[in-house]
Amino acid sequence: MAAERTGPTRERLLVGGLRLFAERGFDAVRVGDIEQEAGLVPRRGAMYRHFASKEVLLAAAVEAHLTAVAEARSQYGANGEQAAASAEEVGAFVLAEMDRQQLITQVLERDGSRLADLRDRFRREVSDAGYRVMTDILRGWLAIARPAVEARTVEALAVQLLGAMINVRRSTWTLGAPPLGLTDAELISAWAALCEGWLARVRG
Repeated sequence: MAAERTGPTRERLLVGGLRLFAERGFDAVRVGDIEQEAGLVPRRGAMYRHFASKEVLLAAAVEAHLTAVAEARSQYGANGEQAAASAEEVGAFVLAEMDRQQLITQVLERDGSRLADLRDRFRREVSDAGYRVMTDILRGWLAIARPAVEARTVEALAVQLLGAMINVRRSTWTLGAPPLGLTDAELISAWAALCEGWLARVRG
């Protein structure tokens, strides 16, 4: 499927290049392929007017994604809103964020060892940062309930809870349909019940 062929050329190149890298692998994609995917005449130098190489284009795509992720996560950042967010809101946010990460995740799964610097940055600034945000959300919920829970236990629980949602989305991408045909609403409701059940248990 070709990239959207309207909008700024640079953005079309970013979207088209990322889609092709995810589908074919970084090495298999030629500059002309990216230009054609973006709705441009291939091999006329259009990409080089915006990006010095495929590597630079991919780095710019990752950078744009990191910026978008940071903006989306700001609602659960240090402003205290994570304590007030419901489990349903957090679950919906996690699935939406996974959708935003799909192409970059597929590129890094395929070519992560070749793109080690980008892979490591993505791990630090997206994956690990996501687990830290989930940890902060759990701490916010616990502050309301006021139970004493070991810090590492909260971190481990954050990894398990967030990992469950991540696995559902990645399984859906790989296998073409969600497990058992469950809808996002059903998955979010069950995930919220899991979170709330754990909180009820620690409250005693």
